[in-house]
Parts: sequence; C-alpha cells; structure tokens
Amino acid sequence: MIITAVAVVVALVAAASIYFLAVKNENTAVAGGSQSPQDSVSALFKTLGDSDPVGLATQLDPAEAALFTDLNSDVITELKRLQVLTPDASATSMTGTKISVSGLTTDPSTETINDHLQIVKLTGGTITITSDPNQIPLSDSIKKSFAAEIQQAQPQSQTLDIADAVAKNGGQPIRLATVKHGQQWYVSLFYSIADNAVHQAKLANPTAADYIQPIGAGSPEDAVNGLIKQAQDGSLEGVIARLAPDEMAVLHDYGKLLIQQSGTGDLTNQMNDLGVSIDNVTWAVSDVTGGKKVSVQSLSLTADGQSATITRQSDGSVTVALPNQPEVNLNQDSIDSYLTDAVGSADLDQQTLDIIKREFTQVIGLGIVTVQVGDGPDNWYISPVRSFSDVVVSLLKGLQPGDIEHLISLSGN
Repeated sequence: MIITAVAVVVALVAAASIYFLAVKNENTAVAGGSQSPQDSVSALFKTLGDSDPVGLATQLDPAEAALFTDLNSDVITELKRLQVLTPDASATSMTGTKISVSGLTTDPSTETINDHLQIVKLTGGTITITSDPNQIPLSDSIKKSFAAEIQQAQPQSQTLDIADAVAKNGGQPIRLATVKHGQQWYVSLFYSIADNAVHQAKLANPTAADYIQPIGAGSPEDAVNGLIKQAQDGSLEGVIARLAPDEMAVLHDYGKLLIQQSGTGDLTNQMNDLGVSIDNVTWAVSDVTGGKKVSVQSLSLTADGQSATITRQSDGSVTVALPNQPEVNLNQDSIDSYLTDAVGSADLDQQTLDIIKREFTQVIGLGIVTVQVGDGPDNWYISPVRSFSDVVVSLLKGLQPGDIEHLISLSGN
C-alpha cells in the first residue's frame, strides 16, 4: 500500500514538473540545438518566455529530452486512464504555470570542461513564475477529494532576480552546462546538476583521467548480467561503465571524480561481508517505451549459508523452493493467507486487498530497462532513469479507476 501510494505521488509530481523539462505530444519536436553554448541557453529561456514547452524539449540534450518525453507520455496516459486527469489534459497544460524571462545576460566567455562540455554563466535578468493551481487539469473526482485544499489555493507569482542571486552567492554566476552533439549545442540538466555539485564542494573540474569508458553488451540479458556482476564485486566504476553513454554521459565524464569523493573505496569488502550471492539467473525480456525490460524469470539466492530458488511463472505467480521444504506458491489467491497472517483480515477492506493483489503481479514483473546506443555488436546498456520510470508506470498500471480515491480516503485526505 505504501509503495503504491508513493508511486502515485511520484507520478503526479513527475507529470506536473515535466512541464519545465520536456514534453511529447502528437507532433513530437525534433531536437534542433544552437550554434553556440550561449545561443543554446538564450534559446532555452526564450522558449520558457514563450510558454512553449514543446520547443523547450528541442533545446535540451537530445538524450535527456527523449527520457523526459517518454516518461511524460506514459505517465499522462496512465493518469488519464485512472481518471486523475481530464480526458483532454495534455502536457502543454499540465501545471497551470507560466514562466517569463526578461533581460537575460551571460558572461561573454564560457568555461570549457572538455571538447563537448562548456559552462555558460548567467549574470543578470529576471525569471518570473506565475502559477494557478485551479488551472491544473484534474478530474472532477480528484477535485472533489481535495476540494478544501483547491479552494484555498490562490494564484501566486514569484520573481528571481539573477543579479541578486549572484551577489548572494559571493559573486559567483549561476552555472548552466551545455553539451555538443555534432555541430549543435544543447542545455543539459544532468551536467548542470553535476557541475554545480562539484563547484559547491569546491572540487576541480573532471579531466580526461576521470573518464570511465562505456562497456556495452551483446544483448539486454548480457547487459544486466554485467551490471549485477560489477555490483556484486563492489565495483562502482564497473557499474557506471555499463550505463547508457548518451543519457548517462555525465556519469562517464565525472565518474572517477565522483567515486573518489564518495568514500566507497572499501565497497568490495562491504559487498563481500553481506554474504549474499545470486546464481543461475534466467531472464524474461519485454518491450517498454524506449527500450527492453529485463525481468527475473528464475534465480538461486544464497544468504547466510541458506539457498532458495525463486521462479516467476507465466500465470503471474511466484514459486519459492527451499531445500527439504514444500514449495511455496505466491499468487493473487494464496497471497490472501499471507496478508491475513501479517496484518489480520479484519484490518483490510476488499478494495485494498484487490489493489494489493494487482500490484503483486506488477511488482514481480519489475525489471531493469536496457537501451541500444550506437552501432556494433555490443551496444546494449543499462538505462537507470528509464528503469526508475518503468517502476512508476508499472505500479500505476496495477491500479484501476477509483483506486486513487480509495487510497486518498485511507490516508485521511
């Protein structure tokens, strides 16, 4: 129940905040980019000023834009199905928010990190964000559930003076990272986060020595096997090497620097101390938006000297086999008895039981999303963002219209 409720909240927040990042509609924009780093930043803020979120997607790093557009499309589709949003809701009218930018100024020179990454520094101008919660396209049932809160919500406007922010920051400009693809420059959300984190920690910029070379695999299953092997060995560098080199390029560029600062040099010993091993894994591969999901079909798990074999059946059930003990089969019918033992049958109403049963099927089908990047035989990599978003979307798919209102009622609104 908690996982489901959290997933719903995350999905709602993601659907709302996606306005600021990128969107996807029937006429998905093609990434255009700009001729220079400064031009890419100017184009981004001009797009914001024009209240054109679709245009905004064309100014982001194409790999990042693809992540956000796919997530946005899947989440909005599910929220419409669940009657959280109105049928005519679209990404262009998701948040009831408008952004205006005025008098933007930047440092005439950029800071070069490497051949594909430069930092543009904002020095002046204002950004005004005006929001009206009443304009969010919530369904009538959701509005009814939150009637008091919505009635109290008032339109608000807040203005950020960049020059004032720079002054309060000791004269340090606001930094935005831009990346180069081909001959075009794009603003990067992920690189901006990493760059600001490095400079707030007063660390040096990453060098070529900090780069972690991507290591692809020949299939989705091999990509996940490689990730698990590196994780079991406690190798963060090996884990990063298996991540998609386009959407996670920031981790490849900053990888060794981040590892050095994270204090995880003894991670290998820590993993060994856990005493947990996974063997004999077989996988089920399925299509998801933007890639292939690799889910566990069966595996052997050993912990504290005891082993168990876990198998996911085609009917959506799970079989757990322990040495010298009868097999345990978990499915939507047998899970009732386990819930009764855990919380007591009187504590769960029928709709809550139904939600748990449906989410049980979704949870055992969760997996890791892999993507193909580039040409060649070994071009399968792990996509951590798509893997996370698939969890959110999968849990939403386990819900039915009316379940959201029920979860809200359980939480006391």
